[in-house]
Amino acid sequence: MIHSFFPSRAPAYQAFRLFAASLISIVSLNGISAADWTDWRGPQQNRHTTEKQLVTSFDPDSGENILWSHDGAGGISTPVIMNGRLYTLVRHEPGTSEEAEKVICIDAKTGETLWENIFNVYLSDVPAERVGWSCVIADPNTNQVFAHGVCGVFTAMDAVSGETNWQRSLHEEFGFLSTYGGRTNRPLVFEDLVIASAVVTGWGRTAKPAHRFLGMDVNTGEVQWMNGTRELPADTTYSTPMFAAIDGAAAMVFGSSDGSIWNLQPRTGRPIWNFRFSRRGLNVAPLVTKEGIYVSQAEENLDSTSMGAVAKLKLTGDGDVTETNLLWQHKAVTAGKSMPVVVENRVYFVEDGAKVHVFDRTTGEPIGRPTRLLGTIVRASPLVSNGLLYVCSTSGWHVLKPTDSGLSFVHRMRLAEEDEVTASPIAWNGRLYLTTGERLYCLGNAETLAASSEGRVDSLGVSRSERISNITKTPAGPPAWVQIVPAESLIGAGESVDLRVYLFDAKGRFIKETPATFDSDSGTITKTGRYTAPENAHAGATVTASIGELSGTARIRSMPPLPWKFTFDDIDLEPDPKGGFPKGAPPLPWVGMRYRNVVREVDGSKSMVKITTIPKGTRSQGWIGPTNLNNYSIAADLRAGETGTPNAPLNSNGTNQSQGLTQATGSTDLQTSRLPDMGLIAQRYTLDLMGASQQLQVRSWPPQVATHFSKTVPFQWKAGTWYRVVFKTTTQGNDAVLRGKVWPRGMPEPDAWTVQAVHKDGNLRGSPGFFGNSKMSEIYVDNVMVEAAQ
Repeated sequence: MIHSFFPSRAPAYQAFRLFAASLISIVSLNGISAADWTDWRGPQQNRHTTEKQLVTSFDPDSGENILWSHDGAGGISTPVIMNGRLYTLVRHEPGTSEEAEKVICIDAKTGETLWENIFNVYLSDVPAERVGWSCVIADPNTNQVFAHGVCGVFTAMDAVSGETNWQRSLHEEFGFLSTYGGRTNRPLVFEDLVIASAVVTGWGRTAKPAHRFLGMDVNTGEVQWMNGTRELPADTTYSTPMFAAIDGAAAMVFGSSDGSIWNLQPRTGRPIWNFRFSRRGLNVAPLVTKEGIYVSQAEENLDSTSMGAVAKLKLTGDGDVTETNLLWQHKAVTAGKSMPVVVENRVYFVEDGAKVHVFDRTTGEPIGRPTRLLGTIVRASPLVSNGLLYVCSTSGWHVLKPTDSGLSFVHRMRLAEEDEVTASPIAWNGRLYLTTGERLYCLGNAETLAASSEGRVDSLGVSRSERISNITKTPAGPPAWVQIVPAESLIGAGESVDLRVYLFDAKGRFIKETPATFDSDSGTITKTGRYTAPENAHAGATVTASIGELSGTARIRSMPPLPWKFTFDDIDLEPDPKGGFPKGAPPLPWVGMRYRNVVREVDGSKSMVKITTIPKGTRSQGWIGPTNLNNYSIAADLRAGETGTPNAPLNSNGTNQSQGLTQATGSTDLQTSRLPDMGLIAQRYTLDLMGASQQLQVRSWPPQVATHFSKTVPFQWKAGTWYRVVFKTTTQGNDAVLRGKVWPRGMPEPDAWTVQAVHKDGNLRGSPGFFGNSKMSEIYVDNVMVEAAQ
């Protein structure tokens, strides 16, 4: 039996399932303890806790120093705590057909489950093992928690009841990428904004990929601003931005997918400066202190072939500060995941390969030799408590104490294989919480509980977020920035949206809401800012608000009710002045389509073509409508380009030369292996005409077709032939009914559906769209029809 300080509680290691009916009473927001851990990095965003005494060891076998554990709260996400409740992001029903993602709320003292909020994973290449990658953020001002799911589902939840207040599908609405690597950025709360980010392949001016941020109203999800860094980055990213007060202004400092450290204003998204640091994307959360910014990476350096670097940067600057802001740097230190921490006059960086480096904060001089940890991999960030460093490798637990020559071990031990650590430890009221792949441990004992910070004033004084808020409330200077809200909208054709205009000074401080002179490149706009979309058209508009020499923009997509028909015949094949895309471009308001697709003549008719020359554009999807559609069908003519090298010279008979070689050698396997996968999206499902396997598949979550929902049937098809593809989705209660049909264009439509399936507790709404996966063959699309299901 595991030792417990809660004798009436169920035994440790039990997976608790106590739900909303037994919720504890609401704690007044005014009574929130300063020790609450509402951000995965802690109340100061720096991985420091105010706890003066935490356990330094524990024994999973005997239960020593384990208050409780929870088998259902293990995973890779670092939890947060607010008002005595712990929140974390985990897999739901792992390894089953019901698997999904969820936020779980637990009583931080007893380990009892209070509620769960479950959301499906769909249209994502993230494997199940990487579900729950991000971290929940808690907001004491609105008593909400926010979660950014691996597939772009962004949910605002009531912190007490767990009910969803609002939810957005960021990949369908804005083009947030959800890739195999699973990297999902953690949300942040700044004043009345909740901020999300990802590499985004959107519409119009955001069609080309870039690391972009979305500032949303915490109460409604309305988009206040959207902005990003350089286009065409090498990677995705999950570097958590840090808020700070720099040069009298609120700052948001982060590592970007373009390999640079950036400072953006959190109220406006306005870029202040950037420091080029690596050839690839950055994943480490930077640490901002009063004397500088500590950063690290494990990728290729800009000026050498060495991998990794740790550095200290100046706080202030303007524009590209690469040549001016480096204070000190050490290369070949591959700290690419763990956030640096400072203790007194030292800064500590933990390498991915499980070594801790110590440097003098001022000079950057190394102190002692790197300390080798148990194991070979580190993903978690250290926790600092009362001068001690708690550091976890994936397979080891370490408590370290600074010494004159570096660090010494207070305690260390190997963890069981099932207790692999990816998440970072946190602390609250004498308790240390350690998340492993298998469970969540609450560590402590009578002494640590007695010495806890519960009920006492935070010794660190006013929090960093409060200091930043005070700066933004100081008297503003002259106007320097115009912001239109909402910054991004989707409305029906002929419908209207009222726009508001806000003025900010150069420091990002709000001045006032103000009238402006409006202009729009589509639809109409009144003097008071009411925009009305064109009738019966799929349109995208950029609205400009001008105040003297200052101006700002907002973007609005609009589309009519079903049915829709797209033949691409009205697409101009000249370059698009709005996006600068070559040849013709797909309709402007389509999300995720313009960068990887063009419109050109195919077989005597204009068609949309997924091209093969876009870097990292092999596998992609895009959406063409609102996310609230259901009970509809999407149909299109699809054709795969002839196998072989795209645009290869033609033989005298008009066939592709490389295709002719394939035919001459009789290599049917080679021919089918070069076929793409292509298909349609409806209601968050894909109907995929699979080339190499010669199958037709309906699915929602591609990597999990074996255990999650899917239906696959054999289907022989070939390149160079047009096929009519119809995908129909309807709902029956909580179930999704899916039907697909494919036949050669020009032939009679078959009576029977080619594939049919029912997904219990499935996706009940979602935007129509397109899917393509091709390395060698172009994919052609024509005669698209979307209509209500009959």
